Amino acid sequence: MEHIQIEKKFIEIYDTYSDQVFRYVFLRVKNREDALDLTQYVFTRFFEYIKKKEVEHPKAFLFRQAHNAIANHWRAKKNTLSLDAMTEEGFDVASGEHTKLGVSLDVAQAMAIVSELPDIYQDVLVLHYIEELDIGDIAELKEEHENTISVRLHRAKKMLREIMDKKNYE
Repeated sequence: MEHIQIEKKFIEIYDTYSDQVFRYVFLRVKNREDALDLTQYVFTRFFEYIKKKEVEHPKAFLFRQAHNAIANHWRAKKNTLSLDAMTEEGFDVASGEHTKLGVSLDVAQAMAIVSELPDIYQDVLVLHYIEELDIGDIAELKEEHENTISVRLHRAKKMLREIMDKKNYE
């Protein structure tokens, strides 16, 4: 592919998916600066890759790169913060892009509930309901069977219901 075509393709894909990738990363790392850095890293990797080879499913490629970048980020940090600790440090979950989510629960409550789930279930919930990926796209991203993702999503919803029932949320 010609260099100008590559740049046009990159800009088109960046414009289409940058907000989704940023939200996905931000919800996992819970730090705006880290999320911006990781999102930039993901798109840099994508640009370098498309200069050499065509990407058939750019959205899946980007989310796979984001997933890997997040894992590397946490490996490097080796610490996690609770929602309470983040709030004490001045982090406001309901600010910025999160006010657009349109969920019935307060965003902070929703994030607190979801954060109680194991990471494997948090991922499928975020990818399916926030990033609006279908089961097939998530399966491709995670390099797993669609049945596995479907079962994981079902279990995650069941766990959420149980937590909400236990805490008397509606």
